[in-house]
Amino acid sequence: MLHVLSTQSLLFAAGLRPTPAQATAVSWILKDGMQHAGKLICSGMGARMDSEPKSWRIFADVLYDFGTALDFISPLCPQLFLEVAGLGNFAKGMAVVAARATRLPIYSSFAKEGNLSDLFAKGEAISTLFNVMGIGAGIGLSSTVCSTTQGKLIIGPLLSAVHIWGVVQEMRATPINTLNPQRTAMVVADFIKSGKVSSPAELRYREDLLFPNRLIEEAGSVKVGQPFRRVLSPRLVEELRSTFPNEKFLLTQKSDKAYMVLEQSATG
Repeated sequence: MLHVLSTQSLLFAAGLRPTPAQATAVSWILKDGMQHAGKLICSGMGARMDSEPKSWRIFADVLYDFGTALDFISPLCPQLFLEVAGLGNFAKGMAVVAARATRLPIYSSFAKEGNLSDLFAKGEAISTLFNVMGIGAGIGLSSTVCSTTQGKLIIGPLLSAVHIWGVVQEMRATPINTLNPQRTAMVVADFIKSGKVSSPAELRYREDLLFPNRLIEEAGSVKVGQPFRRVLSPRLVEELRSTFPNEKFLLTQKSDKAYMVLEQSATG
């Protein structure tokens, strides 16, 4: 409520009369409301982000740049301002949640014992520093080569390409210290080949960040942690549990894929 009232006050201060200011405030608030809707929808995907934080972080930045692109083209269709800007904010809202949700597992991979908060603070300081530098550079661009919509449409895609390339390089360099299906299959494949268990630092540059769910044939095309309903019928599960009461996992094969189902209390 404070946000709505303060937006209206700013528009009054900018010289708009009450009636147009109220209409503009409603449009602006609806546009911001779309960002909140995007955040709510994306928040339901948190469990997937735990497994694939790198891929989701890249996806978040692609989404954010998509939302920014819609902002760029909004002057070309002023009659559709609310729809275009609202969709852009919806994409950016999803991007913000995905980026924040993946930040913790990424920072955790660099943490020694007990210094996660210190790492987080340093990371935020670096982000703030580069944000300030970016704002300064953006002001310079907006008053020179990007003073027109055409200029923005030329420079914007170049900046976006550099942004996404940088994020991909960051994610490739990050050694995540947990096992997801892809990293598990890579460890198994390396062990079969050489008898050696690869470390997260050794695996990081070989991960497929765009298609993390692809099967690795050298590891037996195994899919880890699948739901029961995709692998076995409930009747067969009960039979297997009575035959192997102390086991914490099930293995089965369907066509060219091997499935591993883990009990919740399964350990290393």
